[in-house]
Amino acid sequence: MRGSGVFPKYLFQAMLLLGLLLWGNAASLASTDQPDRPLTLTHGAIGLDKLSNLRNGEVIGGFKYDLIEEMGRRLNLPTNHVVCPFQRCLRDMKSGIVNIMVFIAVTPSRSHYLDFLHPWPVPYTIPFHVRLGEEDRLQRYEDFYKLNVGVVNGYSYFDRFDNDERIQKTVVLKEAQLPKMLSANRIDAYVGFNIGKENLEQEYPEITTAPYTHKFSETALLAISKDSPLRNHLPELNRVVQDMIDDGTMDEFWHNNFQGYSPPYYNGPDSGDEQQATSEQEPANDAP
Repeated sequence: MRGSGVFPKYLFQAMLLLGLLLWGNAASLASTDQPDRPLTLTHGAIGLDKLSNLRNGEVIGGFKYDLIEEMGRRLNLPTNHVVCPFQRCLRDMKSGIVNIMVFIAVTPSRSHYLDFLHPWPVPYTIPFHVRLGEEDRLQRYEDFYKLNVGVVNGYSYFDRFDNDERIQKTVVLKEAQLPKMLSANRIDAYVGFNIGKENLEQEYPEITTAPYTHKFSETALLAISKDSPLRNHLPELNRVVQDMIDDGTMDEFWHNNFQGYSPPYYNGPDSGDEQQATSEQEPANDAP
C-alpha cells in the first residue's frame, strides 16, 4: 500500500518534534537564547565582613555568598563572585559584566539599567555622624547647607539629600575613610551605617550620632542587570527567592552570619519596626 510507508515517516517526524519540545521545557535555566553569553549568576561583591567575606581577594563566605550559592543550586546555574568597589559594581551591572547584586537601594536612575526583586521599605533610619560636642550643628535638614558632609561614591541615601546640589559633599570610595576624616576635621559630618555603633564608639570615642536622621530609600533584596540574559528569567528568580524566605533558608543564612541581629530584608509583617541603622539590631548593609 502506498500509504503504509508514508504514515510511519510523518509519525517519526512528529515524535521527534515532540521530544525536542519536551526536552526544551524540561531543561534548566542553564540553557539560554543567547549562546554567546552563557547564563550564570555573576555576583558583584563589595566585600564587607559577614556579608561577603574575602580571602586573598576572593569571596569565600558571608550572607550574600550563601544566598547566591543556594540560588545557583536551586536553579542549576553556575555562580561567580566578582569583588568590586560599589561604584564599579554598578558600572559593571550597567554593562552586564556583573548581573546580580544583593541589597540595592531603588532609585529612578538605577531603574534604567536594573530590575529590582523583592523591594521593601527599609525599617531603619540613616545615622549622620558628627564630632562629640557638636551635635547641635545637625538638628534639621537645613543644617546641611552649613556643613561639609562625607558620602560614599555611588551610594543612595534618600532622594532629597542625593539630589541636593546646595550641600557641600566630600566623596570617598569607602565608608571606612569617613570617621578618620571627621576626626581630623577634614569634614563636618558624614553619613554612615557600615560600622556598628559599638565598634564606632570604641574606635572613635570623639564621634557621636547627630540628632537629625532620615529614613532610607526603598531597598531591593536583589538587583538584576537589564543587559544580561538573566533578566529573561525574572519570574524564576523571584520564585526561588520567595521559596527561600518561606522555607526559612534566608533567615538561616542571615542568623548564621549575624547571630542576634534582625534581618534587614522584609520577612513578614513584624519586620517593619523603625530602628536606627547603627543600633544593636542592625549590622552592616553595604549597598545602598
